[in-house]
Amino acid sequence: MAKVWPIAPLSPPKVLLGLPIGELMAKPSLTNQKLANLADVLEIKSYPEPAWLPQDKNRVFHWNYGFVEEDFFSNLPIFGKKLLKVRLFSADLGPASSVRQGILPLAKIYRPNELEKKMDAALNLVRQYYSGPIGAENYNYYPTGLYERIADPRFITRLIKKFGLYLVLDLAHARVSAFNLKTPILDYLGQLPLSRVAEIHVSRPYIPKQKNALAVDTHLPPGPTEWRLLKWLLTRIPPPWPLLVVECYQSSSIVLAAYEKLLAVVKDIKPLAVKEASNPNAAKMPLEPFIF
Repeated sequence: MAKVWPIAPLSPPKVLLGLPIGELMAKPSLTNQKLANLADVLEIKSYPEPAWLPQDKNRVFHWNYGFVEEDFFSNLPIFGKKLLKVRLFSADLGPASSVRQGILPLAKIYRPNELEKKMDAALNLVRQYYSGPIGAENYNYYPTGLYERIADPRFITRLIKKFGLYLVLDLAHARVSAFNLKTPILDYLGQLPLSRVAEIHVSRPYIPKQKNALAVDTHLPPGPTEWRLLKWLLTRIPPPWPLLVVECYQSSSIVLAAYEKLLAVVKDIKPLAVKEASNPNAAKMPLEPFIF
């Protein structure tokens, strides 16, 4: 079984910015250098990372594979030893099938107990290369069979607790899931294990006006709704605050503007005390806070 991390003292809240390192950050343009200097932590997506990146920044690694996918098991050994220096390893929580094409399953749909066994095997594989904390990101929910159960906040909480994981809370994924599951977004967020959030990913999804249509993850720049929801979360997540990551990729200037807006939005937020955290199960799920 994967290791459950012990409790550690809480530290005062501090705004920490994480910068995704993808194709947009491949070259050291002036704007990209500004972004790298603004960030507290670099979120590596693949190796090798661009050689120009500052070496004095902490790294986390987020993989866009799901823990139970065949490609996760076959590709992790290729770069596993490079994970030794990252502060957090994370991947997607699920999906409900080991093989997929986009949002469609190409293999059997796992039952909950099968998902747990696959998760356990994946985490044991990670532990062959990496001994630090592990996070899992919430998926979008689409009614294709690939996301059954795994987008249910109660099941997410169950897996986070069972395997001692941190939650990488993708706000756009939560909005898409809540809309497509016909659940109010604050109810959906309130059922997640907020005491275990290590990162929040912020971007704007497509949310249709028609209730019978589907919301879609589009990675657009955050708008007023995203900022309101982020403030709501940060007043309910026990300190220390998680890493805040903007996940839009239209241009470096758009990303820089989004981070500047993010700093303006969060500067006056006063978090609640731990005992006032919104999730009633938070006190029952002790875990070492993620501290950089």
